Amino acid sequence: MRRGWSCPTEQQHQTLNALLETGQKREFLEAAWHLKYYGYIQVDPCTCDYPEPDCPAVVRVGYEGISCCIKLPSNQIQEDHFEISRIKCWRVNMFSKSSIDDEVLLDLSFEYCFANKSCKWITIHTKQAFLISMFMRQVLLEWPAKKCENAIEIVSRKILVSSLY
Repeated sequence: MRRGWSCPTEQQHQTLNALLETGQKREFLEAAWHLKYYGYIQVDPCTCDYPEPDCPAVVRVGYEGISCCIKLPSNQIQEDHFEISRIKCWRVNMFSKSSIDDEVLLDLSFEYCFANKSCKWITIHTKQAFLISMFMRQVLLEWPAKKCENAIEIVSRKILVSSLY
């Protein structure tokens, strides 16, 4: 919250402050869990080519996906959420503007499959492209374990229910 990464409503902010002041740490954590972007990391300011090229964006990456708050050329803010499960593949590109310049530019591009079955490459221009890539990889590595845990829990419930009858 102090970093400004989560977006509590005014009521949530008051509740969290009250819980901190009274020393209710467990209740504080349970309330914080419900905040928008809880568990997400926010990368440094960057640009995105979706929905239009070179739009300034605030990008957050979490276990559910990539969230982009994009400032459009019309000065409107558009928030888009890209679910990790709909990302087919991604790549990190590294390049320099010229052979004289030592500055290295990075971007992360991913192929996203929208609900209407169309796919599009979306690019985020950020110095933290490798961080986003590593985070996405870790999320995908952990998914089979979570699915397995859920399956075990469902099977355990079925066994428990069937043994009661």
